Parts: sequence; structure tokens; C-alpha cells
Amino acid sequence: MTNKTQNLKEQVFAVCNRLHENGENCSVRRVLSEIDSHSSTSSIHPYVKEWQQRRLEEVENKTKQFQLSERLLGALVEEAEIMNDKALKHEKDKTSTFELLLEDAEANVQMLQKKLTSSSVQVDDLQTSNVSLKNEVEVMKQAQDAYKQKIDAKSAVLINKYRQELEVANKVSATQVTELTSLRVANAELRASLSQLEKQLIAQQQQQRSIFDKNQLLQNEKTELAKNVAVLLARVEELDKFNGSIELLQQSFKKHISTKNKTDM
Repeated sequence: MTNKTQNLKEQVFAVCNRLHENGENCSVRRVLSEIDSHSSTSSIHPYVKEWQQRRLEEVENKTKQFQLSERLLGALVEEAEIMNDKALKHEKDKTSTFELLLEDAEANVQMLQKKLTSSSVQVDDLQTSNVSLKNEVEVMKQAQDAYKQKIDAKSAVLINKYRQELEVANKVSATQVTELTSLRVANAELRASLSQLEKQLIAQQQQQRSIFDKNQLLQNEKTELAKNVAVLLARVEELDKFNGSIELLQQSFKKHISTKNKTDM
């Protein structure tokens, strides 16, 4: 490819990109009107067609990327829901364990209180045990409350994180949908341009076929005319021969008259 051809190709691509950004149709005549050179539609048509093909490939690639992003987003949301369910189940199991322990402790306290009322001999020991158990119960309640607060905080963080990720994914999806819509419009415009070019090509082919038929008719007429000229030339030649014969007869007749006149004298 020569430098001149490369420069023309770059100019065509630049004009097509600018027209596409402005929402205009990238037809061959429109691109030609923007190029400051002595070019023709036939010289820039291949480059316009190449640009349109590249643009169509970009549309198809972006469509595939958008479909992949949708699948990835669905997988991410599903994974987040599974992780959240597992975390909540795990924390619920721990909470249930603490509640069982608390119930056991309270049952032990009640049992010790009953023993305290029935046996005054073990009052001091029972009081000590009761206080100890109450302290343990209180500690366990505090631990349970702290653990619940920790679980609630973790759940809030996870929910907020997944919500933010989902919002970002939705924004990305909306942007891709908008871009895909724009690309579909551009694709429709390209298809319309290609259809128009095909119609123009068919019209040119029909015009060329008509010209060819006219040329063929003229050629046939020329051949027929040549035949007629040949026939006329043959007749002219025959007439020339006939005229020559008449001249000979006239000369012979004149000689005969001259001889006869001399004889009569």
C-alpha cells in the first residue's frame, strides 16, 4: 500500500468516526464531501465499506461482552445470597446454643434454690453456688448480647456491601444497555446504507446491461450495413462492366456508320 493510499484510508476512517459520533450517516457521498482531495466514490468506497465492517464487528464484540457481564452479575448475586444464608444460619446455630446453655443454667439455679429451702444446713454453700451461677448466667447473657451485636454488625456490613455491588452492577448493566441500543441503531443505519448501495449497484448493472444491448444492436446494424455496402459495390462493378460494354458497342456502331457512309459516297 502506497503512502497516498494509506493517507486516503486514514482520512476516510477519521471522517467516518466523526460522522458516527455526530449521529450522521456514513455514506460514500457524505464521506467524499468531507475529504479535501481529488478522490472519487470508487476510490473511497472500499475504505468506507471496511470501516463499516469493523464497526459491525465492534458491535458484535460488545454485545458478547454485555451478555457475559449479565451472566457474571447473576452469578455474583447468587453467590452473595448463598454466603449470606450460610452466615445467618451459622449465627442462628450459635445463638441457639447460647440459649440452651442459658436455659440449663437457669434450671440449675432453680434446682439450687429448691435445695436451699429444703436444707438449711447447706445454705451457705447453696448461696455461694447460687451467686456463682448467677454470675455465670450474667456473663453468658453479656457474651450472648455482644455476640448478637457482632453478628448484626457483620450482617449489616455484608448486606451493605452486596447492595453497593449490586448497585454498581446495575449501573454497569444500564450503561451497557444504552450503548447496545446505540450500537443497534448504528447497525440498522449501516444495514440501510448497505441496502441502498446494493440497490445502486443493481441499477448500475442494469444500466450497463442496457448499454451493452444497445452496443450489440449497433454492431448488428453495422454488420448488416457492411453487407449491404458489399452488395451495392458488386452492383456498381456490374454496372461499370455494363457501361464498358455499351461504350464498345457505341464505338463499333460509329465505325460501322462511318464505313457505310464512305461506301455510299
